[in-house]
Amino acid sequence: MPFSLGSHWYQFVDQPLTGRGTNGENQVVGLVDITDQPHPELLRALEYVSRRIYDWHQSGVR
Repeated sequence: MPFSLGSHWYQFVDQPLTGRGTNGENQVVGLVDITDQPHPELLRALEYVSRRIYDWHQSGVR
C-alpha cells in the first residue's frame, strides 16, 4: 500500500490469566505481560521495524 506509512500495536498488556470477562479468552497479545514485564522478542522486532519503516517506504519495499 504505497499510501500507508506506519503501523501500531493494539494492546499494551496481555489479557488476564483468568481471561476476559466476556468470554474467558486469555492470550499473549500485549507488549508487556500481566506483571508489566516486556516481551523482549516482540520489542526487538518492533524496534527493528520502527527504525527501518521510512527507508522501506521510500525505496518501495513491500
